Amino acid sequence: MHKIGNVLSSSSAAVAVTTVALLPWMLGGVVPVARAVLLIGAVAAGLVSLCSHLLLQRRPNAIPLVAVPLTALTLLGIWQLRPAPDQLQFIVHGVTDSSEVVASTATSPASLSPPDTRSGVATLLAATILVFVCFDQIRSLRRITFACLLLVLNGVSIMAVGLSHLLTNTVFSWNEVWSLGGTRGSFATFANPNNAAGWLCLCFAIAVGWLSFQMKSASTNAAFQGKTAQTPLLRMCSDQICQFVADLDVGRILPFLAVALLATGVAATRSRGGILALAISIAVTLVIKFSVRRLRAALLILAVCAGSVYGLLWWLDLDQTVITEMDTLRDLDAAAGARPRHWMDSMRAVMDFPVTGMGLGSYRFATLPYQSEFARHWCRNADNQYVEMLVEGGLFGLMLFVSIGLCGLVTGIRAWKKSRPSNSLSSEVVTNRRRRLYAALGMTVLLATLSQAISACFDFGVGMPAAIAMFTVLVATAAGVLSEDVRAASVRETGAVRSSSTVVLTIQICVLCAAAAQIPDLIAAAEIDSRVVAGHRLLTPPMTPNKLDRLKDEQSLLEARLSKRPDDPEGLRMLSRLAIVDFRWQMMLADSGESIKAQADLDAAFQTFTIYALAAVARQDHPETENIRSQIAPMLDKSSLPEILENLQHRFPLMPRIALARAQISVLLADDDMYARQAYMAMFVEPANAEMLFQLGSLALRCGQPEFAQRLWQRSSQLSVDYLTVIFLNARGHWNQNEALQLFSPRDYTRCVQAAQKSHDGTLKTALYDRAETLWSARVSNRTADVDLQRAMHLKATGHITEAIAWLRECVLLPGDRIPHRRYLAGLLEETKQYMDALEQWHAVRSLSSGDVEAETAIKRLRSLE
Repeated sequence: MHKIGNVLSSSSAAVAVTTVALLPWMLGGVVPVARAVLLIGAVAAGLVSLCSHLLLQRRPNAIPLVAVPLTALTLLGIWQLRPAPDQLQFIVHGVTDSSEVVASTATSPASLSPPDTRSGVATLLAATILVFVCFDQIRSLRRITFACLLLVLNGVSIMAVGLSHLLTNTVFSWNEVWSLGGTRGSFATFANPNNAAGWLCLCFAIAVGWLSFQMKSASTNAAFQGKTAQTPLLRMCSDQICQFVADLDVGRILPFLAVALLATGVAATRSRGGILALAISIAVTLVIKFSVRRLRAALLILAVCAGSVYGLLWWLDLDQTVITEMDTLRDLDAAAGARPRHWMDSMRAVMDFPVTGMGLGSYRFATLPYQSEFARHWCRNADNQYVEMLVEGGLFGLMLFVSIGLCGLVTGIRAWKKSRPSNSLSSEVVTNRRRRLYAALGMTVLLATLSQAISACFDFGVGMPAAIAMFTVLVATAAGVLSEDVRAASVRETGAVRSSSTVVLTIQICVLCAAAAQIPDLIAAAEIDSRVVAGHRLLTPPMTPNKLDRLKDEQSLLEARLSKRPDDPEGLRMLSRLAIVDFRWQMMLADSGESIKAQADLDAAFQTFTIYALAAVARQDHPETENIRSQIAPMLDKSSLPEILENLQHRFPLMPRIALARAQISVLLADDDMYARQAYMAMFVEPANAEMLFQLGSLALRCGQPEFAQRLWQRSSQLSVDYLTVIFLNARGHWNQNEALQLFSPRDYTRCVQAAQKSHDGTLKTALYDRAETLWSARVSNRTADVDLQRAMHLKATGHITEAIAWLRECVLLPGDRIPHRRYLAGLLEETKQYMDALEQWHAVRSLSSGDVEAETAIKRLRSLE
């Protein structure tokens, strides 16, 4: 029985580590099937671990400290699934007035996205089980070595996949369902290079711990015991380099190569946050770990590793790409982009839900009503794990999330202290190898904690299953090794809390049962996801008759899968998309007949035959639209599209674009009251969506509501100038040009110039430039670099090229690089055949921006004219 127990113990550890290693191959663990694999693997490892305890009669008597915040976060997620009043009535800090939205009075889960919260709870339960398994079972050097080698080899493999994709311009395609859509914005098996960089930092930390275990510091070698600070620095470095090379063998070369390769992988992701996290965490770890006397040896090894990394990047011809990417950090405002504004807007959600947040995993829905700036993409994550956790879990959730990192710091620092002979307990016999193991574990855990804490400021990767599972497993393993040698386990000594075996077993069994209960839900989510992927493929242009005729069948298959998980957000969203496209197709067939299938430009015709366009046509009082109007109601009843959209909006009232779709359908049905309700709802859900506001305004004008259209269009023009031209064209039917300019033109000089530049109507362009000129006097006293450049463009567009050149000559003399101004000035000078002056400006651009391709090309071109 004892032998079987040992086999089960090893098996549970192997299953746990293998599960952790599999996750990054599934898009970082974000796809539903990855969460199912994580949960099933964790439950299997937990069951085998409990069986081994029973057979070995070795009951666990301690709880790893990191399991406490994980369990508390799980309980927070379960609390968020409680029935509660409709959340919409508590959103009072949104951009638009929530009083205009007719909120439901029925009770619903407190989380804005219960399915995502359930998935988050399942992930936390799986991570908690893995923590218990690794804490109890991975304590021997052999098992630690196995786990280390597997995880490091896994990291190197993924790094190699990422590099091969960069060099061959291909994408990850191990599984067609998880295949990435393109090389841009992805790395290896991760859809986001920032996620990849954060996860590779964890692998790097393990490799560094492995290296520190294998390598002896030159300062502890007997040959250097007599060295003092009075030894010349050059000679000491020379001697240490010789000793470093002499100490190299296979056991030391392999971890050294792993460290260099993984650091190269982090750099190759070109993730500025990941590279900064790696560099800063290494620097802080060296400062904390090493004394001044030993720091030089550590810096020597660090210099050798840095040189190796740069050599690999140079060999792969990636060095300049990485340097150029990091060079963008000189302009922090440009590097940050719209993220700070988005984070500040998201913070208003915390004002409405400060304690327990809006639901784990609900960030993509939670922050939409609070956004004040137009973004063409849907921000599903915050690119800042602290902001994301604060919104989803409130102050309580953020406190627990930070506590996970604090547990890592406590465990890592304690392992370092325990590696010193002076800090070993008198009752313990600690060998030199054991002390080296403690030092290596401390190095790994502290480096991993710091890198994840820093990268979390720029990314959400640590919240992904692949990263959170690996990080918590590292912390739990280190705590388990420390607890093995301490009779009175305590937080201060080991990073674990001593408790009775009954309590520990009860907690583990409860967590196992709760996790096992979540397996059917995650399997159903994985099955739905496969149909969602098939739906995406079906809806990807170009649209063909074969694709369009298969819409009904695909919709039926998806509905069958949704019967097992009727509130799956992605499944319901795809179902609505399929229903909308099928309705459009049926309307086209009813209007043009089967002959349309043979039309050569079917895809182009289909893309323009949208519900928005159909609604605009249906409200026109023309005899030729009578056939379309007569077909709309029967087609809608047959398609069940209104019911699908209503169900989706009821379950997820903050799902984007759904209120807009329902507003368009209400226009088709000539239901003006429903249109008004859905328009207000759409404004509440997406107050910063300029395109949506423009469409709603156009429909309002079609419905005979010019005042409402005016309000919508004014809001749209405040957010973006992209739709101003179309707004003016549509407004001419109700207002004259002067009235339209007064109502909808921008009140800011820069935005007015941008609107004129994007206008294709000559009369409107001239009117906007004239209005911009009237606004210029108010802007002169508040000039910025952007305003100066816009002024030059304005002058050129209105035929005042000489004034534009004079203006730019003045601007480039002001403080700052002013590279865009120099580029534009050089172009104007070349256009007016002032070649020598243009060459001077291009030389200035090249000196300010080393390696500028445009400047190099322009200089060669101008020199050829001499």
